[in-house]
Amino acid sequence: MWLTGTGMPPLPSFNRVLAEKAESLAQAWVDIDQEVKQSHESFKQISDVEPPKVNIDEWTSGQKICFLDAVLKLLQDDGKGHPKKLHILTLEQMQKMYGFQQSQNAEILFRYCMLAVQSEDSSIYPIVQRFITTQGRMKYIRPLYRAMFASSSGREFAVDTFLKHKDFYHPIAAKMIAYDMTMAREPRPEVLSSKIKNILIGMQRPPNSVYMGVAATFLTLGAIFMSTSRRT
Repeated sequence: MWLTGTGMPPLPSFNRVLAEKAESLAQAWVDIDQEVKQSHESFKQISDVEPPKVNIDEWTSGQKICFLDAVLKLLQDDGKGHPKKLHILTLEQMQKMYGFQQSQNAEILFRYCMLAVQSEDSSIYPIVQRFITTQGRMKYIRPLYRAMFASSSGREFAVDTFLKHKDFYHPIAAKMIAYDMTMAREPRPEVLSSKIKNILIGMQRPPNSVYMGVAATFLTLGAIFMSTSRRT
């Protein structure tokens, strides 16, 4: 229509069957998590709470991503400006059934790591560390660093990991991550504060690549100047 006239093209009718299955499963897991928390608080047998019996082995990567996005959305706000948390036992059941920690798909692994970090599951930290130190895409590493720094159990781990691997990242990525951690409002002990100050100091110094780039530029200009002088 818009090729031959004005206005917006007609809205197609999308089939949401697959998305609805993923969203329904996400809601089921959040509901189960509430039962797990209630059983834990009342000292009942948590083993009596059965997880959703839905096999996702044949699901596409897109469906699994949709499922994790739906879970994260359902846990978006606890009413105090912080994301809600899944109980560790719920995460253990989810990992046991779906094996998200072993996923080779970066989009799936990233979302599960976000879910586990915000739920204070410290067992995920080695996997997160491997993930954020073997590739430097800001769409993955920056949210994960922010999530770890916002968690009480992962704050120091985030700072130590960044200080150890900051030279691996692109200078812009390193600066943005450092900014996130130095500007965060979360309370932190004095030892951690000194480490964060070291991040700022390190960011104020030009990296070696800058010096090498300047030197290479001068050498190139010198070679061009010498070549032009010989011709004249």
